[in-house]
Amino acid sequence: KDPEQEIARGNVAIFKKSVIGRVIETIDDKAKVMLLTDSKSRIPVISEVSRNRGILAGNNSSVMEIRYLAKNHGIVLGEMVYTSADGDQVPAGILVGIVTKISKNKVYVKMVEDISNIDRLTILQY
Repeated sequence: KDPEQEIARGNVAIFKKSVIGRVIETIDDKAKVMLLTDSKSRIPVISEVSRNRGILAGNNSSVMEIRYLAKNHGIVLGEMVYTSADGDQVPAGILVGIVTKISKNKVYVKMVEDISNIDRLTILQY
């Protein structure tokens, strides 16, 4: 095995064109991926137009919440959300989802991919 080709904890899991999770464990030639929708998942993100940064938190549903936003964030419905690379654990600029709901100071994001029938993933080493 080439050590540079090995999947490692923290690698990003991509399905089609967006991030769907991160590798949390590897055993031999297998990897366990935590989906972004998992209630334990947290990933730094940035909104496309308003350029607001926050932490995308899963909640075991198809819609996740961006936390730690400024009160007057300016995010709008339909805005795309990408990885921000804050914390230097995930590369910047990978699509995560789309803003589908805004209520008071809460912003909700839905994955753009239908993950109900995943047959293969791309693991991005960073």
